[in-house]
Amino acid sequence: KIGKIVFNNIDLKKKLEEILHKRISIKIQEFYLKNSQEKVLFVSVPLLFEANMQNQFDKIIFISAPEEKRIQRLINRNGYDIEYAKKRVASQISEDIKIPQVDYVIDNNSDLENLYFQVDEIVNKITCL
Repeated sequence: KIGKIVFNNIDLKKKLEEILHKRISIKIQEFYLKNSQEKVLFVSVPLLFEANMQNQFDKIIFISAPEEKRIQRLINRNGYDIEYAKKRVASQISEDIKIPQVDYVIDNNSDLENLYFQVDEIVNKITCL
């Protein structure tokens, strides 16, 4: 419900992002402290670049999919209508801007087996560093 409100009002969206992004950043730092004995930690931040949090991480893994597929997934998973799904995707920074800033890219345009294979490859690379 909140999404439907803020995606139709840019000022409310910015205000909500200011509140949420600060809290998310704090939670990430708390997670780091709580798990400081671990060699490798993974954090999922769907709007990493939109929240300007990329500097909080040593490595960034980006999961890429064509815009049409992302829209269809939002419709299927969340029950969004096509216009709202397009609005959500359009509010994100373009993959063309994100990809040059990341360390690894996973192509999520296939089946789950392929996705898991790519994830395993990257996790193996990172944990062997």
